[in-house]
Amino acid sequence: MADHWPEAIGLAAIMLVAAFLRLNDLQSRAGWDSDQGNEMLALWNALHSGTIPQLGPLASTGTFHHGALYYDLMLPAAWLGGGAPTWVLFEIALAGLMIVPIVWWVARSIGGPAAGLAAALLAATSGGLVVFSTFIWNPTLVEPGAALALLGPGKRGPVETQPGCWLQPPERPLPCKPTSQPACSSCP
Repeated sequence: MADHWPEAIGLAAIMLVAAFLRLNDLQSRAGWDSDQGNEMLALWNALHSGTIPQLGPLASTGTFHHGALYYDLMLPAAWLGGGAPTWVLFEIALAGLMIVPIVWWVARSIGGPAAGLAAALLAATSGGLVVFSTFIWNPTLVEPGAALALLGPGKRGPVETQPGCWLQPPERPLPCKPTSQPACSSCP
């Protein structure tokens, strides 16, 4: 157990950096255009009418950004903050912060502790992940969902890799048939 302390301290330090980058001065860093206002208005209307929209309002691109699940996830923060957008931003930033330990775990499962810490540091300081943690209209909740999907299979035993295959999930090998798995086309 004592040999895990350096890794735990490293991950804790990386999480502190990630939290600082995402949460520092959140209120003034947020971008406020018509799309963000429309999303907050849809949340406000849902709070006051009790009706969750099936689809969000039209965005500046002429399409909608979110469905009902997005509003299900954002309404508690909007309710706690009395409709204040900073509370919703805080929730989105926390969801973006969840990516760091998930990326650490997946990379550690594949390449060991050093790979886990390196990947966590990259996720913590990624400009895209940090910036999009301050946008209400951006579907930032896709990243944590995608990271969680990598954890789906769970630990089932040792991974048996196929010789020459560079693409392996953390817990079980992919079938390496280029016709059925295009993402694994480099495998023999």
